[in-house]
Amino acid sequence: METRTIQQVKVYCLIMNPMTDRAESGRISVMSFDKDRLVKFYDGEITEPYSDDRFRKVFKKGGPLEWYNPLWTLEGVDSFGHGLREEWIDSTNIDYVKGNYYFI
Repeated sequence: METRTIQQVKVYCLIMNPMTDRAESGRISVMSFDKDRLVKFYDGEITEPYSDDRFRKVFKKGGPLEWYNPLWTLEGVDSFGHGLREEWIDSTNIDYVKGNYYFI
């Protein structure tokens, strides 16, 4: 019998709806190894609502969340799959994840 051992790490992902896409669309906006840090980051990006020519925005201008709609919940995911989700990834993929997603 052959066996193998893999090492995985838990990451937390904010799955958010981009303003310029369909309502049910969801993308990973931010990832972190630390759930509390991710929630604090999200809360820190919220600002007084403002409008540009077409959109009403609630996140800091120029920030990584500017072009996303706010989440309904940070306790799991909603019916569209938006929210805070945890995933396990192979430790060999950490550099890929950090290089392709906004990672805090």
